[in-house]
Amino acid sequence: MEKEMQKFTLAIISFLCISFFMSCTPSPIPQKTQTALNTVCTIQLFEYGTEKIYTKIFDRLDEIEKRLSVTISSSEIAHINKAAGDFPVKVSADTFFLIEASLSFAEQSRSAFNPAMGPLVSLWNITGFNPLEDSLPLPEQVSKALQKTDYSKIILNKDAETVFLQEEGMALDLGGIAKGWAADELMIILEEHKIPYAIVNLGGNIYAYGSKGNGEAWNIGIKNPFDSNAPPVIKIETYSASIVTSGVYERFFIKDGVMYHHILDSATGYSVQNGLVSVTIVDPSSMTADALSTLVFALGREKGLSYMNEKKIKGILITKDYEVYASDVLRDSIEILDSAFILIN
Repeated sequence: MEKEMQKFTLAIISFLCISFFMSCTPSPIPQKTQTALNTVCTIQLFEYGTEKIYTKIFDRLDEIEKRLSVTISSSEIAHINKAAGDFPVKVSADTFFLIEASLSFAEQSRSAFNPAMGPLVSLWNITGFNPLEDSLPLPEQVSKALQKTDYSKIILNKDAETVFLQEEGMALDLGGIAKGWAADELMIILEEHKIPYAIVNLGGNIYAYGSKGNGEAWNIGIKNPFDSNAPPVIKIETYSASIVTSGVYERFFIKDGVMYHHILDSATGYSVQNGLVSVTIVDPSSMTADALSTLVFALGREKGLSYMNEKKIKGILITKDYEVYASDVLRDSIEILDSAFILIN
């Protein structure tokens, strides 16, 4: 009888130990959303999400924002802009790399993409929250700001890791590339932790990492540029790639029947007016997709499509007339979901 009781007691203890172990095993956190990089960022790690990994991801985003934000007075970009025309500023390897990459895109596009647009961005201040509803910048103000946007006057010293803006009044703005590069940095963290698949959404900059859990391609919807509350108008199938869209609907205001949006023309100083309403780029590098979406938008439909086909870039253009143009390497991977939009061959 005593032996039977011992067996029974051991069984109970074993059960309690197993139950305790199971109850202490943390449940997966499918996704987490926080504000970072001045936008809402959602990271989905599905069943691989843990508090430790999410913390590491958002800490990295916080670090990037503190270095690159133009609105944080202690950031490296803010220090560079304050020292314009005066002295070079020593920066981190991260900041130096991103400015160097920005200048490469500027050279490729002959300033269609321009990291020196800070004076114009500040002048227009088209944030979506504080539009210039009552008055527009005066032509002379636009002209004066435009004179301070020569990217060839951004001087890099690779050995010293310094950045110098040659003229007082110049200012960097890396808003057209920073979120994309941040997404690429998060991919490094996912690889380090052997996360097989994930969705990263940095304020609309999407990175569909890996493939679905069943091995199938991700299906990514492209927003309706005329109605942000409507269902997606285009579906893209892709494996492990970033999908970035630049559109006039993101930040804009209307004055006297004219739409003024945040994608500025480095030749005129005013919003780009070329008939496009959105450009989407698909690329394994989110930094590249981010920069190219702005670059191609600024080039316009004909030059933009020609540029994408020449460089074998995966991209989609949507015009104000509901026409859809896809580059040669992407056309067979998209599906039009809204009959109001017509794919032009």
